[in-house]
Amino acid sequence: MIDTERLKGDRAYWDAKAPESATHFDVSAKLFIKRNGKRDWLHYLNGQWLSFAPIKRSIPRPELRRAEWGGEGYAEVGQKVSYNNGQYFETSTVIGRHECWLWLDVPSVGLVTVQQVAGLIQPIRTKDQRKKGWVCGLAYRSLPDSEKASMEWQAHAQRIIESLYDNRYLKGPPDEQ
Repeated sequence: MIDTERLKGDRAYWDAKAPESATHFDVSAKLFIKRNGKRDWLHYLNGQWLSFAPIKRSIPRPELRRAEWGGEGYAEVGQKVSYNNGQYFETSTVIGRHECWLWLDVPSVGLVTVQQVAGLIQPIRTKDQRKKGWVCGLAYRSLPDSEKASMEWQAHAQRIIESLYDNRYLKGPPDEQ
């Protein structure tokens, strides 16, 4: 017996019950279905895809969870994160997780194991966020070393620089102005 209410929003339940290429569930016939061309549908019955009468009401396959991690809680398997490889951040996919440990598929090096709380991963940033980080980082690095002495001053300087950027006193690279 298929729980139609659960099919509507639970992708894992859908994947466990539906045949691989099913895109909808026909509520009246109680069968999984898929498109066969623009107008025709095939119903899955006894391990085969068969032509049936037109469908009246169907439930579409639920969407997968958001592919990118938003920074809240722990990143889940399959989500995209930005991984600090020591030189720069690169987009990586979480392929395993246990408590706060993550296994990442990093394009430049392959499999990497990190502890999420270590700060090596962050949400993927938008183009505007990357630009702001570039400009503010450049401005901060241009301060004399004596000005960066204390942690309190570092945080204060970073806030001032970000405020200058947000109020358009600092601009991005010449090709993006």
